[in-house]
Amino acid sequence: MLVFKLGAGLLASVLAVGAVAAGTSVDDGPAFTPGEFRNTALGKLISGNIGRAMVLRSELDVTDEQRAKVREVLKSHKDEIGGLLTKGIEQRRALRDATSTDDPDEEAIRAAADQLGKTIGEAAVLKAKIRSELRPHFTDEQVKRVEEFMNERDASIDKFLQKKFGT
Repeated sequence: MLVFKLGAGLLASVLAVGAVAAGTSVDDGPAFTPGEFRNTALGKLISGNIGRAMVLRSELDVTDEQRAKVREVLKSHKDEIGGLLTKGIEQRRALRDATSTDDPDEEAIRAAADQLGKTIGEAAVLKAKIRSELRPHFTDEQVKRVEEFMNERDASIDKFLQKKFGT
């Protein structure tokens, strides 16, 4: 749960914020070169979240038994996870292709987005199922700390969006 939640949460943050803000620099100056990404607002947001995740990992004090349980549960859902990841990637590419044409078809774009949305829904249901299987193997304190991390991550994203876009 913790590994899955951290990885999925971080990926979701990167994708959501990256889709909106890729290429915006801290000073709103010219686009950055690849080596300067860490100095952009988005780069700082991502590195800050990675840093917080690393601190969380050390603070959780996960036991070998807990790690083994995470592996066991994730392995038991390996085919479901892999299938949804593959499906989601294919559908994301289809959506990208639909929006990248010289003559975009609104109906095709909406259909591709709907399909991707359904897969995201399936993944959310699977995540909830896996979380419920893993929750009994972690202490209340560990779960509380992960929830605090998620709230901190959300707050950092909100701060970024407010600063960059006034939303």
